[in-house]
Amino acid sequence: MPRIPRKILEAVIYLFPDEESAKRGSPNGGTGFLVGMPVKDLSGQYFVYAVTNWHVALGEGCSTIRINKHDGGTEIFSFEPDEWIGSKKYDIAIIPLENLDEKIHKVSVIPTTMFATRDVVSDCGISLGDDVYMIGRFIDHDGTKINVPSARFGNISIMPTFLPQGMHFGPAETYCIDLHSRTGYSGSPVFMYRTFTSDLEGDPIEKQRFIPGSSLQLLPDLLHKFLGIHFAQFPEIFRLTAADSAQIQTHEGRVPLLTGAQINGLSGMTCVLPAWAVLECLDDPKLRKERNCALEALEQTEENASDPNE
Repeated sequence: MPRIPRKILEAVIYLFPDEESAKRGSPNGGTGFLVGMPVKDLSGQYFVYAVTNWHVALGEGCSTIRINKHDGGTEIFSFEPDEWIGSKKYDIAIIPLENLDEKIHKVSVIPTTMFATRDVVSDCGISLGDDVYMIGRFIDHDGTKINVPSARFGNISIMPTFLPQGMHFGPAETYCIDLHSRTGYSGSPVFMYRTFTSDLEGDPIEKQRFIPGSSLQLLPDLLHKFLGIHFAQFPEIFRLTAADSAQIQTHEGRVPLLTGAQINGLSGMTCVLPAWAVLECLDDPKLRKERNCALEALEQTEENASDPNE
């Protein structure tokens, strides 16, 4: 696995039930990430949004955000669950963040230009076996009072197909990723990559280069895309067996577990809503109206500045 860019780590945020939990670093909540939608004609400027799962911010009420700062501390942004814009179609929730300051907050954004849209998936041939990684909150060792995201690694197993999202939503297109997860990673961003280098810090725009000595064959250069948002794991039922006894005692010696009994577990297959589902949520009418109003105000300011009579 190549080295993960620092900016990807800095795009990950933590979610908590309330401000006190965030200050304390309580072992509950989930993960989110920052997305940047480019401001029209203004290079390097973005509309910034926090993105997580609906079941994290609204379902479980973990709507408070914690972000790292350059001074080694954190800043907490308290929101109520109903302030988040929850999708009616996907297990995704979004909220605008307008008070970030790059001189204070140690953050970056995942630009929408990095998203693996349907066209990108088709043009680049993204498919089974492509390498992926996920950045999220490992609750048992997550930095406690500061955010220290961790990485998990895997491969695409099934391309988007319609699968259930739980009792609050209908089936949706979902990647199945052979990637282990656990509590706390809900809402984590998932990325795919291909590279011949040892570092993903380079230009994320795809390029092609000729194989030396040939004018026909092409090798792909760096490919590094936001694939989607992790929202669930496939459950699995395990049957208990015993080699020498028909009965197994727990370590406490209290509850007999019979051979053939079943326990619930996790399969190691992670469910990921694709990048285009996040883009669809970012196109929510309320968010779109806010962006349009901001652009109109900006254009008016520029017109006033260029008019010598104003």
